[in-house]
Amino acid sequence: MHVKPHHAVDELRVLVRKEPRARMLRRLQAVLAAREGETADAIAARVQLSDRAVHTWVTRYNASGLAGLAEGLPRPGNDQDRLRLPVPGNGKLICGRRMTRNGE
Repeated sequence: MHVKPHHAVDELRVLVRKEPRARMLRRLQAVLAAREGETADAIAARVQLSDRAVHTWVTRYNASGLAGLAEGLPRPGNDQDRLRLPVPGNGKLICGRRMTRNGE
């Protein structure tokens, strides 16, 4: 699995040691292991993620570096096809799927 060299292996190891958040730690561990040449299946078993999730986080790291591993990123296909409408009277938003012309 290819990992872009945004950070040296030693830098990634330091980030792993210092990371207090469990989710971010697993993502960093996955990227580090991929950078060291492990397969997605081996990484997934070790950091308790699916191999698909390992691929996702490595792909995001490749695209954006550490910023790609951050919490709260929109998931593909989720945000851009949502329609947010104000609810009359309370000022809150409701979310729903936009319908296309053919009703899908």
